[in-house]
Amino acid sequence: MNQEHQASIKGSIVHEPARPARADHPEADYLRMWQAIVQSEAAIAYFFPDGITQRRATAAASFMCWLGTACGLALLQGAKRLQERSVFGSRSACYTVTWALHNQRNSSSNGGLRYIETMLARGEPILGPGEPNWKAVQAAAIDLDDIDTIERLLEWFGTSPGQCYLDAAEAASEASRKLRDVLRSIG
Repeated sequence: MNQEHQASIKGSIVHEPARPARADHPEADYLRMWQAIVQSEAAIAYFFPDGITQRRATAAASFMCWLGTACGLALLQGAKRLQERSVFGSRSACYTVTWALHNQRNSSSNGGLRYIETMLARGEPILGPGEPNWKAVQAAAIDLDDIDTIERLLEWFGTSPGQCYLDAAEAASEASRKLRDVLRSIG
C-alpha cells in the first residue's frame, strides 16, 4: 500500500471489533485498553509496519476484545502455564503455540468453528442451537492478513510492553468487576 493512500485512509480507520464487546464483561476492558494504545501513530507503525487497513484494525480489535472472553482468558492462562514450565525458549512462542492449539477446528467445540472465525464473522448468532451460522463465517473470508495480524499481537505479548498491556487489561477487568459488585450490593 502506498504512503499517500495509507495517509488518506488513516483518519477513517476505526478500531472496533467485528462483533461488539459486551459492556459489562472483560471484553470491553481488553478492547478499551487496546483502543487507547492504537491512538498513537508510533503504535500503528509498530503493529502494522506495512500499513494499516480497516480490515487489519478490525482483526486486531476483534482479537483484543476476544481476549476478554472465557476462551480468550483460557488462552492467556495456557500461555502462562507454558511459560512457567519453560517449555519454549520465549514467551512469544508460548502465546503462539497456545493460540495454535486453541484455534484449531474441533467438531466437539464451538460447533466446529475456529476461534478466528467466531471473532471475525458478523451476523447473529454465530453459535447457537444446531449448526453454526456458516454463511456469516464464509462472508468473513478469513485470510492470511487476518492471521498475520493476530500472530503479530501474539508475538508482542511476549515482550515487556505486551506483558504490561496484558497486566493492565487484567487489572482493569478486575476493577470493573469489583465496581459492578459494589453497584449490585447497593442497588
